[in-house]
Amino acid sequence: MSDYSRTTLFIVEKEDWINAKSLAEKMGYNSVSDYIFDLLRADREHRISYHSLLLELEKYYELEHYTLGLTADKAGFPERILMNLMQEFGLPFPEKKTAENTELIHKLLLENRLCPREVDSILRLKTELRKRQTLSDADILCSIFPDSLERTTEVLTLTRDVIFRILENTTLKEIRRSCEKLVECRETYSDMRSLFGKFALEYDAEALDSDPLLESLRKENCIQLFGKVVEYASLSLIKRELERIENFRFGQVMKMEIEEMKENKARIIKQKEQVEKELPIIPRQE
Repeated sequence: MSDYSRTTLFIVEKEDWINAKSLAEKMGYNSVSDYIFDLLRADREHRISYHSLLLELEKYYELEHYTLGLTADKAGFPERILMNLMQEFGLPFPEKKTAENTELIHKLLLENRLCPREVDSILRLKTELRKRQTLSDADILCSIFPDSLERTTEVLTLTRDVIFRILENTTLKEIRRSCEKLVECRETYSDMRSLFGKFALEYDAEALDSDPLLESLRKENCIQLFGKVVEYASLSLIKRELERIENFRFGQVMKMEIEEMKENKARIIKQKEQVEKELPIIPRQE
């Protein structure tokens, strides 16, 4: 080792250093330094890919609850490094997530031989459709979002966004009047456990009981508004994802379609429109 220049490496993470020493020994390196510089060389020659990063960035551009901080945490990079890598990839930092952003990340995924999440959704939906032609709302949501926490977080993020827009653009008097029209469904939309179960969402009684938004709706005797918007957000999410699947182009060569999903999508649209009819204070989406 005397032929090499010396430097000082700070052990930032002791556990990572111990693992590196163990791996270096198992793989036959003379030292941890040999192992580290082999990794650096592989990175310089682009033999280490950013696959997990690109897959997380796809979610950042497609899912409302995915922030830069969450993306960095999931990908295992500090946020400042993530931002530098995004600039290197030519990826934007949008104020609003758009289809154009999704096309950019899909192009990068395909260049790195990675399948966009829409392909996984198609395969899971195909599997479910082989079992039965008509899928329940929960069947579709679980096929598109197999991770229950991710599924729940996305629905609740959309739910809160809709409710905040209602509160910004509607008077309390109008909100109360709309909730009074839902009085016959009060039990249905106040029973959160059953409602969450209908869409296969994770029910956390403690978190919901301490939610300040829910508490303010309880004080106004409008708790069923939250339940109704949970239903609306779930249906909107299904519609959004099915449209993504329909519009997806694989390398601009083959369109990935599911003919069998047309009937299911038509039902979802009808259900969503019914919610909009029953609760006209819901802001209309593009």
